[in-house]
Amino acid sequence: MKLLVDDLLLLQDGFKIPTSQHPLGCQVYLQLISICGDLLAIHKVVGFGSPSASQFCAWCMENSNNLHLMQMGPKRPGFTVLESAKEWKSAKTLKGQEELHRRTGIRWSKVNRLTYRIPNMHVALGIMHKWLEGVLAEHFRYCWGFQEDGQEKKRALRKANTKRKRVQ
Repeated sequence: MKLLVDDLLLLQDGFKIPTSQHPLGCQVYLQLISICGDLLAIHKVVGFGSPSASQFCAWCMENSNNLHLMQMGPKRPGFTVLESAKEWKSAKTLKGQEELHRRTGIRWSKVNRLTYRIPNMHVALGIMHKWLEGVLAEHFRYCWGFQEDGQEKKRALRKANTKRKRVQ
């Protein structure tokens, strides 16, 4: 990760590429904005705690003890994420780092060297794990109880009709 971030730091100031239409070159800039992946990978790369940590959320300050409330806590400002990460990095002992991580849910990450990024706002959950597999829809229906009136009846009727067609 260090090598990638080193290259991105060089490329963020831009470089010139000469072309046939622009012999003096066109200025090109390269910046890594969003990091996309599954929850575990994102948290590891960006420096957040695991989903089972007490401060588990990258976007808010909700504690895992209040998870059953299914409400978003107060927003976590990006500058506090960077401050906590720098504090973790400068801690003198491993025990000090562990205490800071337990309290804030944040560790230092190599991508924090990219100063143009807002660590907790420039992450995105991968489409495969949240949408294509239907995890979010299942959570809405079964965990959070968001169901249309008669949706269960419609589903049961559809199953019965499918079975009836197979028998005929």
